[in-house]
Amino acid sequence: MNCPNIEQIAIRAEAALTQPCHARHQIINPCLSCDADIQRSLRSDIPELIAHIKHLEAVVEAVAAIHTPHAIYDQCDHEHTADEIGTRGVVDVGEIGLTCEKMYDICSECCVVRDDGSQSETCATYHTHGLDLPICKTSAALRACGYKEPTE
Repeated sequence: MNCPNIEQIAIRAEAALTQPCHARHQIINPCLSCDADIQRSLRSDIPELIAHIKHLEAVVEAVAAIHTPHAIYDQCDHEHTADEIGTRGVVDVGEIGLTCEKMYDICSECCVVRDDGSQSETCATYHTHGLDLPICKTSAALRACGYKEPTE
């Protein structure tokens, strides 16, 4: 943007957000009305900024779509029937059978063996996973920026 007073405008805009609607224009207008060139510059930059924001949102969504949760289960200490699959957290896990004992989620991109869908040895040895932890470093970075992981 080619706006010399953009910092002043940003500070006033941030301050205005904490005010009731009717008071916001009184905070922002003195800055914006001081220079018609600034107003024209801001108006011309808005479509470019919106396009850039939409592009960044698409990038984040694409990265998040790759790094999705993959549940890891253990045997539970009681019996289940096939009628229970899909209820009360009961799933059918190949080598374990019917279980409701979800241990944690891992990343489907970083931690899963492609051939059989199991947890990779590298992940099991070197990664820290838990029910409330990010599924991978990429997911942690997205979470730190406020992105919410999809849930199963």
